[in-house]
Amino acid sequence: MKAPSTAKLAITLLCLARLPAELHAITAAQVFDKAKDSVVVVKTLDRTGKEKFQGSGVLLPSGKIATNRHVVEGGAAYQVGWGKYFVPATLYAEDNEKDISLLDAKVIGKKPAELGKTATLEIGDRVYAVGAPQGLELSLSDGLVAQLRGGSPPLIQTTAAISPGSSGGGLFDSEGRLIGLTTLYIEGGQNLNFAIPVEWISEVKPGRKTPVRSAVEKGFLYVEAYPADARIRIMNIVPRFFQGIELMLGSYHVEVSSPGYETKNIWTKLKPGEHKRIKIKLEQAKKTVPEVQLEAALKVVSLYPDDADAWLFLTQV
Repeated sequence: MKAPSTAKLAITLLCLARLPAELHAITAAQVFDKAKDSVVVVKTLDRTGKEKFQGSGVLLPSGKIATNRHVVEGGAAYQVGWGKYFVPATLYAEDNEKDISLLDAKVIGKKPAELGKTATLEIGDRVYAVGAPQGLELSLSDGLVAQLRGGSPPLIQTTAAISPGSSGGGLFDSEGRLIGLTTLYIEGGQNLNFAIPVEWISEVKPGRKTPVRSAVEKGFLYVEAYPADARIRIMNIVPRFFQGIELMLGSYHVEVSSPGYETKNIWTKLKPGEHKRIKIKLEQAKKTVPEVQLEAALKVVSLYPDDADAWLFLTQV
């Protein structure tokens, strides 16, 4: 009997080495079943008790609830829970730069998430987002790790869908372990969704941490848009845009949109102490073929009323 070659033996050993990881993989339903008991809805209230914002949060082994800072920003009071069950929460810690807040609340009937590590992630790994997008509690979306950006631990770019209300929800790996908090998405982009790494949560200390920077380390952004009522958004940060907004140095994705116009997206970079002014003019949206056909049909109908039924029928077809 001929002995196996060294190459074949190496391939066989490699395949065997991969078996344990594959055997430990669980289904999407199992991931959801494991993760759902750790995810809650976070409500931010104003001084009158009226709801200002709603997002998601994840119960940690420490008993604290992690969410994004922008979810609770400017709130006078907070609530966490699900369905009709909500309890008061207090702000335990926050870090403005990392966009993380920790809430303290006596939540009953929830189980803390098992924590994972982003160091084990690879591009192409399956991940799952669990949160309350658009207020729809305990929604599951799945996708892949599209890219790992920045240093270590990295910002996670994923194809798992994220929508308003998902902020502060959990991003889980294929074994149902928490690897990040779903934080932002780029509207109009193709699966451009991001989660901050779970390792950042442990770095947040009690109290409030605001960036301590000098004025020269910041810049100011002004956007002149046409039409004047166009909506201006800064996509890669959370604060709402206003003229002369003060920003840390770096590159920013600005989106300008208006009904009936083509949306424009640009990147701009701020330098130390810069007051940057940019002008963005939107072009009217191009009419689709059906709209053009309908306009042509209506013109013909106005000239030949007797043929109106036939023309409109052909247009609908």
